[in-house]
Amino acid sequence: MENFDVEKLIKYIEPIKDGTNYWLVRTMGGDYYDEYVDKHFIAIGYNEITVDDLNHLPEKEKTARKILQERLKGRRENIRNTSYPASQMLRFAREMKVGDIVIVPASSSYKVTFGVIESELYQEKMNLHAALGCPFAKRRNVKWLRTSMRHSLPAELQLMFNSRHIISEIKSYASYVDNFLNDFYTKGDMTYLVLRVRQEDTLSADDFTLVGDLMELFNDYSSKNGLGLTSQDIKMKMSVQSPGDILVFAQSPEGITIIGLIVLFIKGGTFSINVGNFHVEAKSPTIGDTFSKMVKTVNEFLNDRTKRKTIKKLSKKLDNMEIEAPTAIVDMIKQLGTSFTKSDSDSTDEKSI
Repeated sequence: MENFDVEKLIKYIEPIKDGTNYWLVRTMGGDYYDEYVDKHFIAIGYNEITVDDLNHLPEKEKTARKILQERLKGRRENIRNTSYPASQMLRFAREMKVGDIVIVPASSSYKVTFGVIESELYQEKMNLHAALGCPFAKRRNVKWLRTSMRHSLPAELQLMFNSRHIISEIKSYASYVDNFLNDFYTKGDMTYLVLRVRQEDTLSADDFTLVGDLMELFNDYSSKNGLGLTSQDIKMKMSVQSPGDILVFAQSPEGITIIGLIVLFIKGGTFSINVGNFHVEAKSPTIGDTFSKMVKTVNEFLNDRTKRKTIKKLSKKLDNMEIEAPTAIVDMIKQLGTSFTKSDSDSTDEKSI
């Protein structure tokens, strides 16, 4: 019976805080998109209102908005609507938080970049009058995570671009954003694994029995290693579109990790392997003994000759659906200093990821 230290394992899984919010920030029709991305910030206009003004407003939202409207009206001539810019500035200053996810679209939203807010609100004083540069002084620093063409986004994320506000709260899309940015993570008391189906052609009904084959292996592993879990503890959601995602989640981080390792070892990362003669050698378990132990036990389990028939079926379906190896688990393997070895009667090739 294997005893896995769950607390240690969780430390190495990407966490998403429950309080994280999600924002779509417009870039003036794409005019400032490149500058936002290249210089790692987002900004909002109406320079007549400073960061100091915003920081010294009353806490009560209604009162703060009224004062902000009056100041804006007094400092900018011929402004008709002060309610909208006041509410947007308050959102930028008060509602947005460090750690929130922000999305910025290019012109016509043909591509988008995802990032995480890294700083509190600040007043930029340099290069505000540079030709073609962003003149907005109220800014927040952002760590950009990923850029994608819009047509490559999941269908569920397409509707968020319908909002034309400067700043839109898009928390209703949180789960889709989380799954797009991460393929192995924790949120709340759940651990999530995202299996990305890249096959664009029509899939057969038999391909979708992959779930049953995967759970059969998981149940066998759990029974053999005394994990105390069954497929009844694992939840799944599957996109009916192709390409799409298969979302696997549970309250058990060790269970989801095991499933991810099974997929990774059978899939073979980014290269082909002979699963029956698959070997893993942990050189230096730098990310913890718990994960190292999991790698070892899953490898030994998959080398069991009695599992070859199920493994072969699952391998074929993974290939048919063009399911990618979970990159986050690959990264954890890399931290272990682990090498994969393929050996058969004809040749022996060792490849490290």
